[in-house]
Amino acid sequence: MGIVEQQIRQYKLGGGLMSWHGAEALASLDVIAVGHTFNIPDAALERIHQTVRAGVGLYNESYLDWEDTLRQKNMSELSLGKPPFYTFCTPGGHGRPRPVKVQHPHPIIEGLSVGDGFDVPGCGLIYTPVPGARVLIAREDAVRPSFADVPGFVPTRIPILMTGQVGTGRVVKVNTVSGRPFHTHPALRGRFVTNCFNWLADPRREAVA
Repeated sequence: MGIVEQQIRQYKLGGGLMSWHGAEALASLDVIAVGHTFNIPDAALERIHQTVRAGVGLYNESYLDWEDTLRQKNMSELSLGKPPFYTFCTPGGHGRPRPVKVQHPHPIIEGLSVGDGFDVPGCGLIYTPVPGARVLIAREDAVRPSFADVPGFVPTRIPILMTGQVGTGRVVKVNTVSGRPFHTHPALRGRFVTNCFNWLADPRREAVA
């Protein structure tokens, strides 16, 4: 993103944008959204962590960062998981579809019912959710790490959609390399991200009201 950011600044296309360096600017947000990335600067991740703990919501779709960084305590908290983290990649090609099933109802998936199933891209992180995190949707099949030989590892069902809290900030974690199945699922009527943002922002709105 460095080249893209450079061009945006050079041609002055960044009106209304803010830098992650500004703690006060980030604290003014209701929700921070972080998409698929393997390389967020450590300082930026730390700033996001501090901001969420202080009450700003976090929507994270796909990898927050690579598994080595996720072993750091504050970054694993943002993923609603506890180390160790392992990478799973679908055999035969990246992001091949795998079945998932709804485990619990929640306002962000209004329209889906417990037991409903559909497919999502199967690559994601294998880990154990922290106490208090709610797994709304999980893989139906149990898998092993793709790139690590872990003696005694018990095949695990990957948590796909979770909600939780870090400090006073709410978190929605989408643990698959693409959230498109959530954006296009007919039962969600194109409102998945809107539902997530509204739920994440509710505590701050209520505090202001």
